[in-house]
Amino acid sequence: MRLRHLLLAAAATAFISCTTKDDYIEDFTSFIDEVSHGHEAFDEARWMEADERFRELSEDAFDEYKESLTDDELHVVDSCEAIYLGLKATLEAKEKLGR
Repeated sequence: MRLRHLLLAAAATAFISCTTKDDYIEDFTSFIDEVSHGHEAFDEARWMEADERFRELSEDAFDEYKESLTDDELHVVDSCEAIYLGLKATLEAKEKLGR
């Protein structure tokens, strides 16, 4: 039940905090910064929260702002997505290797 409340709060925050495309870019880069610096301490529940937030930023919020993003801003979004997916791939590889 607690996880559900956290996910709902994260979803509400995502839609409230991204009021402009600049806010969207800032939210996405801040999220990636947070995950990059803390991912090694994430448990399964925290990864679920992070995955949901990533989906909100890379799909829902992106769809809202994609038409107004410049090429440079699109590059930032692409970089954020690549970093997150790279962290997830590294984690999954380590788990498979038992490390």
